Amino acid sequence: MQAYPDRCALRGPGRSWTYTELDRRVRRLAGALHERGVSVRWRTTSAPACAPSAYGPTTPSCSRHR
Repeated sequence: MQAYPDRCALRGPGRSWTYTELDRRVRRLAGALHERGVSVRWRTTSAPACAPSAYGPTTPSCSRHR
């Protein structure tokens, strides 16, 4: 990222992100998860935007609540 911050890092349908843009979005997401009590030691997963909870812990006790 440091060598080529303006190069394309991720491309999707009709949208692309540079390494700098992707880094900002990931850090914002990490901050939001941290504010909600998610620890750096937790494993999380992403789901489609239509899912009831787009991000959440993957611990077995939480799986049944999704």
